[in-house]
Amino acid sequence: MGILTDAQTLVTYVDNLKAAGASIAVTNTTKDLPASAGIFCDQYEEWQPGIEYKYKQPIRYQGMAYQVQQKHVSQAHQPPDSEGMLAIYTPYPAPDRNMVYPYTYGMRVEIGMKELDPNGKTYTAIQGMAAQLNPPSELPAIFKEEAQ
Repeated sequence: MGILTDAQTLVTYVDNLKAAGASIAVTNTTKDLPASAGIFCDQYEEWQPGIEYKYKQPIRYQGMAYQVQQKHVSQAHQPPDSEGMLAIYTPYPAPDRNMVYPYTYGMRVEIGMKELDPNGKTYTAIQGMAAQLNPPSELPAIFKEEAQ
């Protein structure tokens, strides 16, 4: 009986942490989000065309967190994940349960982040990047391959 109560308490605690983290991200108006901000994705407003988005506003699109980099009115033919939109939206993927992030074109990287390369191998960031344009396996000055 205590296990179920403890489990529910833990789930509630994590939900409260996620809501608090998202709340802080939403009130941020001048700084880039931390690379881990994708974990709060389900707390952000869903992207829609025809909306005026503010500078540094976090949003969600198809299960991915993004941060708006320029104040603008969104256009249906230019969603956050479309080609050429990195100047407008920075992607923030969410990590898996082991805190490994999927490689996402344009994502922000911080030292110590673990990232899953399309080749299936895991890499650890030894340098940070504002916008990662290549998979970690192609960036040996930024990432170190994890031992298998």
